[in-house]
Amino acid sequence: MADKPSFSRRLRDVFAKVGFCDSTQELARKPGVIDALVQRALERADTQDDRPQNPPYAARLRAALDRASTSTLECLLENDVTVCLDQRFSQMKSGFFDTEIVAAFYNDKDAKVLSLFDDGTDKGYFLQRGLLDCADDALNGAACEIVKRKDKLPALSFGCMEFNAATKTNTFEWENARGYAKEIRKNRWLVKPPLRKGGNSPGQASGQKPPQDPPRPDKPWNL
Repeated sequence: MADKPSFSRRLRDVFAKVGFCDSTQELARKPGVIDALVQRALERADTQDDRPQNPPYAARLRAALDRASTSTLECLLENDVTVCLDQRFSQMKSGFFDTEIVAAFYNDKDAKVLSLFDDGTDKGYFLQRGLLDCADDALNGAACEIVKRKDKLPALSFGCMEFNAATKTNTFEWENARGYAKEIRKNRWLVKPPLRKGGNSPGQASGQKPPQDPPRPDKPWNL
């Protein structure tokens, strides 16, 4: 006779049914899904080894992925999304009234890339953004957008931290990059995902033209 599930396991599964947490079955699948996403990133992404990193890239990415639900991670894996870290976000040029961009989703026909804010560590500091501060919102939100909008996703979306006047807190939102020409002009790298130099994007044919530079400052961002 099989052992009866513990009370804590039964309680977790009850909460999982209403979306509060992963079920015990999902928790069992999660390590394998994270392993697959980390391996995909190591094969495709620019791991920015020329920048200071502690802990190593794979460990930081694993910690970020662990913040998301198993269903979110499985959605990203099944839709061939490369989830990666990007230290360029921590060095963005911005003005006082500019929107803080902490993630980007590149929806190219040949490659889907979700890049997350990274500063080379796994810690946040007082009044300073950290890797894990919005990783779960970025990952879960991207998966929701993929499921809801599918082929109608814009070519480029930014994960933005916006001030909520009602709650007096910053909230994370995915936004079409079309409205962020000012930020793009200051940070032209925003339009290019952090993939390996000299390598092909997933599905990109050899010899295909690389992504185009962003438009001139006097032209609107066109997606």
